[in-house]
Amino acid sequence: MSGFDAGKSTSSDNETDKRDRTAVAIRQVSDAIVLAVAGEIDMTTAPALERAVRLSLAKHPATLIIDLTGAQFFSSAGIAVLVLAHRESAATALRVVAADRVVLRPLELTGLADDLAIRSTVEAALAG
Repeated sequence: MSGFDAGKSTSSDNETDKRDRTAVAIRQVSDAIVLAVAGEIDMTTAPALERAVRLSLAKHPATLIIDLTGAQFFSSAGIAVLVLAHRESAATALRVVAADRVVLRPLELTGLADDLAIRSTVEAALAG
């Protein structure tokens, strides 16, 4: 992952899995890093999201926002990545953006929704 430009991402800041079912776009907005996820999050595609989370947390941003509004499928592998992000983000405020039942329902069923700061838009996540 190369340097970040506020408000935009470059091709070197993006990860796409081998079958192009999931893309993770990474961008810096002020002192926050936003990971915008599009596609399916399952056991074959979750490693791309996990890599993006780990790389982003290594930069020690004030806030890490995982935007799942583009997720079309969200499995237990995606939940595992959110648990990892939650555990490893002690010095970083972690916020998850989710508005669709595809993501919200698994988070509610597992109880993870109670532990995560979930917002309905990236703007709301950036605001706190």
